[in-house]
Formats: sequence, C-alpha cells, structure tokens
Amino acid sequence: MRLISKFLLWIVSALSSVAIAACYGTFYEYDRSGRVLDAETLAGIPGIQVTCLAGGQELDVTFTYDDGRFTVYAYEACEQLCFEDVDGEQNGGEYARRCVPDSADCPEITVELHQ
Repeated sequence: MRLISKFLLWIVSALSSVAIAACYGTFYEYDRSGRVLDAETLAGIPGIQVTCLAGGQELDVTFTYDDGRFTVYAYEACEQLCFEDVDGEQNGGEYARRCVPDSADCPEITVELHQ
C-alpha cells in the first residue's frame, strides 16, 4: 500500500510540474545581440535605447551597457531595430536616431551612430 501511495505521489508531482510549464510556455523565442559604436572613435556607446519592431509594434525595448552591447528578446523576429540616444549629451554626445533592417543571416549586429 505504501508503495502505491509513493507511486501516485510521484505521478501527481510529475504531472503538476508539466502543467505549470505548459501554462507559462517559453518566455521568448527570438533574441538578437549586438553593439552600438561611435562612428568616429569606434568606442561603445552606453545608454542607447534599442527597440525591436515587427508589424509596426514594439516587441522589446532595452538599453546598451557601458561597452555599447545590447540584447533584445521577443516572441517573434524583429523586422527592424531602432537605435536612439535618449539621454542627450550624458554619454559622450548627442547621436542621431538610426533604424536598420534585421537579418537572420547576422548572428550579431554592429551599428555605428553619428553625432
């Protein structure tokens, strides 16, 4: 009897974890990494807003780290990545906004921004 109750407890435990995972699903299915550089110095630019767009909607918004690196996460592939200096002169100058098409052929994107 004790063996049967342990087996049933094991079954319930296994099924409940599968049910919880099925409810939440995967958190994202697409990610794209890259780096944003100053066009003149080729140094990484911190604090640049990176927006992943698809079908005219924002799928993810993130900011570059101190070395200019970023990663966006989304449920579907980005059609376009937009880079915008939202902090003005704070991180080395005021940079022009730039949008580039995203390509599945490029595992990592490097974008140069001009002041």
